[in-house]
Amino acid sequence: MRTWPARPEGSKQAVKSRRSLPFGAGLRHAVHSGPRCCCGIRLRQRAAEHAASDGETALDYIAQKPSFRKPFERRRCLVLADGFYEWKKTGCAKIPYRFVVKDDEPFAFAGLWERWRKPDDTELHSFVIITTEPNELAREVHDRMPVILAAEHYDAWLDPEFRDTERLQRMPVPYPARVMALYPVSTRVNNPRFDDPQCIEPVAPR
Repeated sequence: MRTWPARPEGSKQAVKSRRSLPFGAGLRHAVHSGPRCCCGIRLRQRAAEHAASDGETALDYIAQKPSFRKPFERRRCLVLADGFYEWKKTGCAKIPYRFVVKDDEPFAFAGLWERWRKPDDTELHSFVIITTEPNELAREVHDRMPVILAAEHYDAWLDPEFRDTERLQRMPVPYPARVMALYPVSTRVNNPRFDDPQCIEPVAPR
């Protein structure tokens, strides 16, 4: 499944005229970035470890970490999707599950984006998805879940001129479990070579 972050073009007027762009996953560090990037999965791992030790959320971690403070203040985005996967550990196996919203409509993850110059002077765009505590449904599978942003927060989240950090930090909350569903899928999703309808088809519970 591919995702596309949507962001405004930098002016207040452009917030009403959004566009979607193909971004690379992950944010590079603002200092000493070199050729490597801090991928979104790694950020979620570090944030989860931080939250587990300090009782804080991944968003708290992002808001405090210098590498991510500026993107949180001015470079927020929506990552469009129609589902996401998590893996449940059962004995020695990890069973993949797909999470969707019950009306089968696309939704948007809360994300951060950044723009970089590569050594060859070409421009690179990258993003990460913010995670939070799991709702009752996601808790059956994993101890974190991506933030699905409520539609009423889209405009403020995408507006680079909106700087009310207290309100921004209240927006990413666990999405209501009552409007979501999950089902097991094939282990084909474990292999990045496969990007086809079989990856989202339900399979018999194992």
